[in-house]
Amino acid sequence: MGTHGSLALALIYNSFCRRLPSLCSGSCSGYIGAMNDSTNDNDQTAPLTGSASHNDFKEIAHSGGKITFDIVSDASGRKSYQVTYSGSRPVPMRMFAIYATPDGEPVANIQLGGIGSPWNPPPDPSCRPVFISSDSEGLFGHQCPACGGYWRSDTARFCPYCRLEAESFLFLTPAHLSYVRHYVDTLHDGLEKVAQGQSSQVEIDLDAIVDMDAGLEKPDFYHPGTSQQTKFRCESCKTVTDIRGRFGFCSYCARRNNLADLRTQISMIRAELNSNRTPPADALRQIVSAFDACCRDIASQLSKLPMTARRRKEVLDLLFHRLDAAEVVERAFDIDLRKGMSADLPFIRMMLQRRHVFEHEGGVVTRRYIEESGDNSVPESTLIREDAQNVHRLAGCLTRMATNFENGFNEILPPADLKKTRS
Repeated sequence: MGTHGSLALALIYNSFCRRLPSLCSGSCSGYIGAMNDSTNDNDQTAPLTGSASHNDFKEIAHSGGKITFDIVSDASGRKSYQVTYSGSRPVPMRMFAIYATPDGEPVANIQLGGIGSPWNPPPDPSCRPVFISSDSEGLFGHQCPACGGYWRSDTARFCPYCRLEAESFLFLTPAHLSYVRHYVDTLHDGLEKVAQGQSSQVEIDLDAIVDMDAGLEKPDFYHPGTSQQTKFRCESCKTVTDIRGRFGFCSYCARRNNLADLRTQISMIRAELNSNRTPPADALRQIVSAFDACCRDIASQLSKLPMTARRRKEVLDLLFHRLDAAEVVERAFDIDLRKGMSADLPFIRMMLQRRHVFEHEGGVVTRRYIEESGDNSVPESTLIREDAQNVHRLAGCLTRMATNFENGFNEILPPADLKKTRS
């Protein structure tokens, strides 16, 4: 006898169910967001962290919950089932759905719309819908099939490391794949065992697994998250992505986080400078270092484009605490970091040379500094006494240069068109 093709999904998450329709209608790429009542609806994930987090590479428990299959076989042996998800943990939870073959192989995303909205049809009538819930920070672990990199995000379309674009079911981790097989096998066994004219109920109790003693081995289909090192919210699409290292692409629209990260770092340095907790000379070194790291990473991404080995080495060897790096970038990629900044260039050159003096000369003016900076305001062998006003001005100049770099980079590797993506 056949199995009834229709399926109803009930979601019960504390008293959240009354809010589910509005969140569903606002979801994208088949993701549902759900929260306990005590959690702020406008921030469904744990706080964003910087690369200095002490929680690097720690297990983030699954959000838990219980999946129940209510199976019915009518008098003629025709079988149908309903899936219910229930949970009561006071943690963020999101959910997405995929289609899987009868042997548990993921084959397509399910586009979950609002309540009552039809799903996209499965690639084959034999496919089963499988619902996957997030970790307890409202994020999903992903693994790239191309580069093997792992990250977490609230939705996935691009690998943040290699920029591979794919449907989210292709970014499932090994633990997710094991869960999908277990999900399909559990449903299949329940359908096989129900007697004609009878009903039965089978379940996958993720709450019980989350609550297991720490010393006990959890089943291979348990899929917690693993915290990474830099969690950022994309300025364009607001997707949260948690990556190894500092810089990466947004997992949804593929915009890089370099400029946003630089702005955040400069803002913190300025705050320390204004409160007199950081001397101007130290703030100068820190700002130039942050700018150099930001731009070198962008250059590294551009070096992956087709070019000669000699040109690639030139790009990878760039040091952006020297102003001549901007000339190489313009010559190689037609990106002008100095666009609209001609009046500021002598000042920038002087401040970058001062950074060198503070870093390598103990703050003492050398003949080389005078010749390369054009600064005749201090004689040789004199200590430079930097002031906060110069540092603040340089911070603004370097932010503008980084903005020019990002804009040029986005012309070569454009982020996804959000209007087309969400339509």
